[in-house]
Amino acid sequence: MAMEFKQSWAVLQEKHPGFCALLRTIYSSEDPVDAKMTRARQALEYMLQARCLSLHRAYTDIHKTLGMLQQKGDMEDFYALQAHIVRAVANTYIHATLASLMQGQVQTARTQQDLEEVGRALCVVVDWFLEKEGLQQGPAPSPQKATIRIVEKLAQEEGAAGAAKDETRAIEMDFALDDGEEHSWDVCGEWTKFFTGIQFAKRLFRNVPDDVLRRWVKMMPRILHRYYLVLTRADSGKNDIKYLKGADGHLAGRVTKCRLGGNYRLLWYLSPGKVFNILGIVSHDDQEMFEAAKGVIGQEGRLTGYVYWAPRRFLRRLYSCRIQNRYARHSLETMLIIESRFNYDETQRLVVKKAGGVANLSVVGNAGSGKSVVGFHWISKRMEKQEHCLYLTMSSNLVDRISSSYHEEMDTDGQEKTILPLPGDLAFNKDWLIFEDIFSFLHKVPKVREREAAGEIRYMNPQESFHFFRQVCQNIKTGWGKLQEAGMTQDEKIMLAWRKIHGIIKGCIPDKNSLDYNQEPLRIRPRLSQEEYIRRERDVSKHQQLGEQARDFLYKQVLSRYEQALKDCHLGDDNDLARYVLHASTPRQKWQAAFLDECQDLTEVELLSLGYHLKHCAHKLMASDRCQIIQPTLFDPAQMLTDMNRLGKVDFSSAPAESRQSQYLHYNYRSTQEIVAFQNFIMARLARAQSLHEEEKVPIRAMEHMHGEKPVWIKQGRENAAALQELLTELNETKLMPLIADRNQLDEAEASRKDMDDMAACKGLEYPSVLLVDICSDMYRTSADTAWPWRYFYVGATRAQKKLVIYENRELQFSPAIHNFAKEAAEKGVIAYCEDLQAVKPGSSKTWRQWLFDWLSDITQEDRIVMAENYEQAGRFQAAADIYHDLLAEGYEEEYIRCQGRAYLEAKQYEEAGRLYGQSAHARMYWEDMLQHYPLPGASCLAIAILLMKPEEPGAWRKLRERFQADRKDEDWQTCLQQAVAQPEVRRSLALWQQAQWRQLGRMAEETLHLLRAE
Repeated sequence: MAMEFKQSWAVLQEKHPGFCALLRTIYSSEDPVDAKMTRARQALEYMLQARCLSLHRAYTDIHKTLGMLQQKGDMEDFYALQAHIVRAVANTYIHATLASLMQGQVQTARTQQDLEEVGRALCVVVDWFLEKEGLQQGPAPSPQKATIRIVEKLAQEEGAAGAAKDETRAIEMDFALDDGEEHSWDVCGEWTKFFTGIQFAKRLFRNVPDDVLRRWVKMMPRILHRYYLVLTRADSGKNDIKYLKGADGHLAGRVTKCRLGGNYRLLWYLSPGKVFNILGIVSHDDQEMFEAAKGVIGQEGRLTGYVYWAPRRFLRRLYSCRIQNRYARHSLETMLIIESRFNYDETQRLVVKKAGGVANLSVVGNAGSGKSVVGFHWISKRMEKQEHCLYLTMSSNLVDRISSSYHEEMDTDGQEKTILPLPGDLAFNKDWLIFEDIFSFLHKVPKVREREAAGEIRYMNPQESFHFFRQVCQNIKTGWGKLQEAGMTQDEKIMLAWRKIHGIIKGCIPDKNSLDYNQEPLRIRPRLSQEEYIRRERDVSKHQQLGEQARDFLYKQVLSRYEQALKDCHLGDDNDLARYVLHASTPRQKWQAAFLDECQDLTEVELLSLGYHLKHCAHKLMASDRCQIIQPTLFDPAQMLTDMNRLGKVDFSSAPAESRQSQYLHYNYRSTQEIVAFQNFIMARLARAQSLHEEEKVPIRAMEHMHGEKPVWIKQGRENAAALQELLTELNETKLMPLIADRNQLDEAEASRKDMDDMAACKGLEYPSVLLVDICSDMYRTSADTAWPWRYFYVGATRAQKKLVIYENRELQFSPAIHNFAKEAAEKGVIAYCEDLQAVKPGSSKTWRQWLFDWLSDITQEDRIVMAENYEQAGRFQAAADIYHDLLAEGYEEEYIRCQGRAYLEAKQYEEAGRLYGQSAHARMYWEDMLQHYPLPGASCLAIAILLMKPEEPGAWRKLRERFQADRKDEDWQTCLQQAVAQPEVRRSLALWQQAQWRQLGRMAEETLHLLRAE
């Protein structure tokens, strides 16, 4: 072997000196024949990094498994897997090397002979390495025919105990695989080519116990292979695959089932094009659930909105799940349901394809159209290029939820474990993707922090700004009658004034047509003049907004008093913050890609400030929907795109079309066809009151297989109102989500209720069942613009997935437009109109009230999970925790700990939160968050500091010193704390950490305080 290697090496030196120089560099100028094993391993790792990045994840997974096998003493498996991964990496490198050498060369016989010699020499290098490692398996016939063959050893890690456990289960897979068959269904077996793809809905794993999912992961390769044998061989032998029978006893088409153990079955359908469509993993009693996916049956190819895998890639992913022992629902979702595997519609595919080649891309889509899915897939593409990425949106709750999920899925060393928005084939640093709400992002600009630190001003977020504005307005006693009809309350008039001043007068850019986008800093006036205000609102609305007297009142009394109050209190609102960033900050080149979500919620000044601060960011994707504007901002996606291009100095003459015009999405993947039809009906009414682009008027399309009941509109009336209130009392919030227009319009007692949300809180969320209460009525009373009620109505209706109920308490007497809208929708069959809840529902033997109760009570566990997730995103942590608590037996312990812990923190129950977090696998992450973001009392704060022990973070010790009022320097404080660690009391505290006895730990921390102060 050594002589053959030297001969091959000599050939390489003569014909390809550049390649040999590269190898010598890797081997530190040593002759490869005499190099140590560490040098050989470095060479293979270099090959991996330089040529085989797509195998990086598999390489990491294999070595994790090798360590586990080696610890168990299973050395045969260790060496076999080691050889397989080395061979796979090396063969891939050989292919890439040969391909690069062949580029640009005339394919003469001599050239081909040279390349074959290079290939043989490289194979010898690999064989030499394997021989030195004691892993020699014989050279592959040729590099072109070399394949990866990973042979699974089914369930060996469970041992005899696991086998005995399986035998006790009466219903198991009846597969008896002989040795030949077992080796025939490896992940690269020819049999996998029989299937063209594996396809399933993104909610496949919801409502499935973890032990059933474990069985599914282990058995899915067997099921696929056995099904292949059943379809291709007459002598396939005994199997447990049966055709599913419907309720009438007849065969249900080609839907097939197979036992997964216990009472659960796997249901699937093979399309004519041989796509394996997984319909569900359901219990025996729920097998009729496949009817919900009957739209899949008979369809060909890829289905829009579904997850689609090539068979071999799918099997490799399952193998990766097995060797990492990852069977929980959340783990499988992050491993298998990733954006890069979604079947996108035509426009979504265009966005994903074109996004990487343009500087700025605007995506406009209706609610549920997949804007965020496309955006995160775009981010994953940017991160594959190792770019630093940024995610920005208005909602801090949404940011917290996404960021928490992301960091929970990262290893402590910063390497990617599994994370939903990223492909699973590469390793990522968790700091490459930053999640931030927009106010916090602008607030972190250094000049802003310096100004606040000097005591010149304090900037308020949008919620704080509104509350301050309301306090100012409450001191204005006269003039409010000029704003709107006499039916409006004082709080409603204040809300109307806030919308005009915050969103338009201060939120729009004055003299926009003459703005010089190239100047630094970028200076603009603080507000619109009255003339500009009139012109700007008229451009976007088909109706007059406010009369002259109302405008004078806003400018001369409300706005002047508000700005003077801000100045007197040394405060600034969120528009003032954005304007100061334009005036004082220097654009930074920290991020290469940024995803700006829900852009329609931003004022023009905020959008300009973001674009200015990110002007050196090479790629920006902006998602929006003008029909979901719930605060007046005069947002226009075309103008936003133009501003971003001008700030980035994009050459319009040479820029691709995608960077000059927005891309529109027209699918709804969230709701049933009946609810989507109602949304389209609302959109048609909205188009009468608001100027829309032609693309925004295109009807929305729903998923073909998603059907349900029509939305139910309950007629206004005292008896109906009382019956509806009784119905709501009987139904808890896990079954029906009540939504109102604006919580700020309620009195203090009603506003403090947490069993309902308003339009601002529910943006970006979805609920299985929704009740809309007085959406149109309230907005007609509080807005002069007739488009606003229909915008709010549209946002509310798009929150519903399956069931939608509407009640307008002022449907008749306040605005005939609402009643006429409902009657017209009923006449066209868009809604079901209920005149009397106590009357019998047409087509049913039940009254409307009883039918509604039964209909709304029929909620699946999957629906409850969706409700919990949305409660969490909306900041209703206790409601989410209550649902997860009922699902602890189904494997939702981490979700319960996360939500209940946040609920404890919101209630300032810090000991309870710390003790609960101690039961989590992510305890340190939660404790770090408590230390950094919550005003913990001294003992609890020190207890966490002791547990974390991070001297490299002086900020933590500074906070400790400030809280304990100790006059010491940071370094002295660290020394004292490190000395205290040697004390028995502190050591007992550290020991108690493992037992999560938080109260005892707190007492020990109190003793430690005395030790520290005595130093």
